[in-house]
Amino acid sequence: MTENQAPTLEGARVWRAAPEPLLTIGAGGERALAGDTLYEFTDIAGGQLLADGRVVVAVMGASTLRFYDSTGRFERSAGRKGAGPGEFRQILALYRMRGDTLAVNDHYLELDWFGPDGRSIRRGRASRDEFVQLQTVSLLEDGTYFGIEMSHREPSGRFTRRMLTLLRVDVTRGTVDTVATLPGILESSRAPGFEPQPVIFTPTHHFAALDDSLITANSATYELFVRSRDGPIGRTIRRAWTGTAVDERLKEEYKEYHLTRPGAPLSARWRRQQERWFSLDPYADTYPAFQRILTSHEGDIWVQRYEPRSVFRRNWSLAAQWSDESSTWDVFARSGRWQTTVELPARYTLLDVRGDRLLGLTVNDDEEEGVQALRLLRP
Repeated sequence: MTENQAPTLEGARVWRAAPEPLLTIGAGGERALAGDTLYEFTDIAGGQLLADGRVVVAVMGASTLRFYDSTGRFERSAGRKGAGPGEFRQILALYRMRGDTLAVNDHYLELDWFGPDGRSIRRGRASRDEFVQLQTVSLLEDGTYFGIEMSHREPSGRFTRRMLTLLRVDVTRGTVDTVATLPGILESSRAPGFEPQPVIFTPTHHFAALDDSLITANSATYELFVRSRDGPIGRTIRRAWTGTAVDERLKEEYKEYHLTRPGAPLSARWRRQQERWFSLDPYADTYPAFQRILTSHEGDIWVQRYEPRSVFRRNWSLAAQWSDESSTWDVFARSGRWQTTVELPARYTLLDVRGDRLLGLTVNDDEEEGVQALRLLRP
């Protein structure tokens, strides 16, 4: 176990993101301003930095991968709408493997693999008959991927906790194995006539790949578990953390936001139901410890601290989420030692880290999407 009380880097050695971008593709970029549709994005679902400096962007709205050179110039697209080889029903996530091989999570049904040149390589899916959809959560460098399905519910204080079954899919053999049972979200169903609903500010389970190991972590605590591909925990990474009680004013602010947000059904009956649900205090007692985990190409582990106001997100797509709030990331070495903390700007959703480059989803004031590469300064 690696215990962390404070980061090891101090003062002038702390990492930071340079304020001026290295590269902008899409919103804010010159080609997008000129009206070229190849630089317009709808629902970016992921992005990766390739070894040769190129950028690949997974675009849910266009059902395609778009490849850009190191200057941001469009090179080619891969994939299209459909259900055949190299086609996508709905792009939900983009993963990387050894040698810059890419894999796309296609509508929870299967993975589609592409080479760094955009060429379709193969496709694979879970083979157990009872699976209709499997929510893919992580992919190891050898192509083994992990998914989750709901197992059962257990009482947890005032609420019910949804338990998850973690499954490993070996595409080569076409097998599916149960790896572990993990705690999922908290749910509240105390309002008459209501189905179980996620508790507001609920902790959730998070996943990331580290070489051929899997990181799992529930944000109710600040503990990361590094597991072998077979499931057993090999080591634990822990950071000193004390939960903060949910602020009463933020509860009221969120209630008003939920009842009046654009697109919400505003019938009188719906509003009465929602107000009754809010009257039963469907909020977690404390904020989660963190809200995202990703790993860099070099094996650093980036953990985004929980930002309570991120619940006021402006978009409701299944694609990569963005927030009006800035983000704070704790960076751990592969060994588990907490190295430093990095602040990233508002409306910048981190997608990938490679060497001294960060790639993130950006959104302008008109809510137009793009990707932007920032220089990571590591004195």
